[in-house]
Amino acid sequence: MSDVANGAGRTRTPTVMLAATLPAAIFLVLASAKAHDAVAKRLMTIASAVGVLPRSVGRDKWLIIAETGAATAKLRQSLAAGLGAEASFLDQSDSRTVIVADGPDVREMLAKGIGMDLAPDSFPEGASAMTAFGHLTVQVTRTAANRYDLIVTSSFADSLWESLREASLEFGCDAPEKLTDLG
Repeated sequence: MSDVANGAGRTRTPTVMLAATLPAAIFLVLASAKAHDAVAKRLMTIASAVGVLPRSVGRDKWLIIAETGAATAKLRQSLAAGLGAEASFLDQSDSRTVIVADGPDVREMLAKGIGMDLAPDSFPEGASAMTAFGHLTVQVTRTAANRYDLIVTSSFADSLWESLREASLEFGCDAPEKLTDLG
């Protein structure tokens, strides 16, 4: 980690890092309202077998991220075989962007734009929720003590990136200025 300039022009070691990840696949699972509990149970069984985490995006809806091509194939096959007629799944890989925010001050930085309690006792590792960061709807998941995944529709990814960078200025920010600078 290198020193960076904060908003006041001073240099410090950054305590918030931002990165965009390119998972192999992002699937949206939709269940019929009457079969929510049964589908949720089957989905947890499938996710456990494949080694992924279903992320709630509302009643009867989940996002699932597959990090590798092998996981994608196994997940796609398992969802097709195991969800049953009460649910369906859609590949959302091209329409969503995952931004990872981590570091010792990440919770304080996210509090500048997210109006929910991210303290570990209220939002533990593995917790997931749809919320807003400023004016943008995001799906946030706590993946480690000081690490959060923020999933946003790709058309709003640049705006979220800029908002996160701005919120990170007082902490330093170890990230390119623009999302498109990631290469």
